[in-house]
Amino acid sequence: MLVLLELAALAICVVMWPFIDHFELDSEAPQHPWAFWDYAPAIDVLGAVVVVVGVVAVKGRATITAVSQLVIALLVAAVLAVGSVAQLHDDKRQPAPAPGGRALAASTEPAHEPTTANEIEA
Repeated sequence: MLVLLELAALAICVVMWPFIDHFELDSEAPQHPWAFWDYAPAIDVLGAVVVVVGVVAVKGRATITAVSQLVIALLVAAVLAVGSVAQLHDDKRQPAPAPGGRALAASTEPAHEPTTANEIEA
């Protein structure tokens, strides 16, 4: 039962959460790109829970539970590795965003340093 709950949690983190997060009925709504980095912390937490349960199972000499937790931990690690590699590949394919106009304009204007006359007027 524990393995089924962990698999369900992993499926929610990998499939359902991104789907629900990007589901939008308004076609005019701004679309933000899918990023694995948004969901990786939840998968990390699931992996930490699996490791803790595995350690407790080893200390309690529950061999079958320990082995099943090892398998789930390897699955979580594989999901993190594949997702990270896919996201890095996707990040390299996309062009870098253009610099913002406001920051560029601010850097080309001369700096206005306050003087004592300006401080008195303020």
